[in-house]
Amino acid sequence: MSRDGSALAPSLEMLKRFIYVLRNAEKPPRYYTGVTSDVATRLSEHNAGSCIHTAKYRPWSIDVVIEFADERRAVAFERYLKSGSGVAFAHRHCDSLHTLDRGLRDVYLSPKYGVPAGLPIQPFVGQDLNQICLGRFQIQLRFSGAGSISVEGRWEIRDAVGNLVDSAEPHENRESYRIHRLIDLPVARFSIDPPRSFTLVFDNGLALTVFDDSEQYESFSIKVDGQPPLYV
Repeated sequence: MSRDGSALAPSLEMLKRFIYVLRNAEKPPRYYTGVTSDVATRLSEHNAGSCIHTAKYRPWSIDVVIEFADERRAVAFERYLKSGSGVAFAHRHCDSLHTLDRGLRDVYLSPKYGVPAGLPIQPFVGQDLNQICLGRFQIQLRFSGAGSISVEGRWEIRDAVGNLVDSAEPHENRESYRIHRLIDLPVARFSIDPPRSFTLVFDNGLALTVFDDSEQYESFSIKVDGQPPLYV
């Protein structure tokens, strides 16, 4: 906020996003494509094993970086690159991406690792969900004394008898959200259904289930306070 209380426009640097292509040391190499606001930090996270989809194939190095002025266009181009026509485009026009065709098939069309049985959810039990942030491409849940969960993929909330309360859908298709009914409630218990999903059950009986059913994109990330983030 400015001194007079008006909102300050975000700087161009804050809005920038980068498409990055990682390459590992295998022969032939594997490739991974993603989008980020901080390439160096994201590379470090991949090489630390924070992303389940790339941890097995470490170490990684940067092969290509493409800068975009805003997130919307970066995400759109990332999705295009992972499509059939996008792979063909990279094959024809980008010398440094000439093997991206094989890389995308290896990384994205092979069986997924999905939600691991050892997902670190226990620290959230007994903690209140005290903040929900809505973004263009994600919902972030902040738990007091535990950490946060950011959901980019599919999610749903059901009541104690299984009725659907709320679920993921495009913002423009909504008249309202009902996920706010979880605010200030503690997590009573959790369950993991590997490799498909995990569920947090809150004190009032509402159950939030987060799914990993995308073949191309990260579905969620978990950040436990004091630990590196985990991407799924």
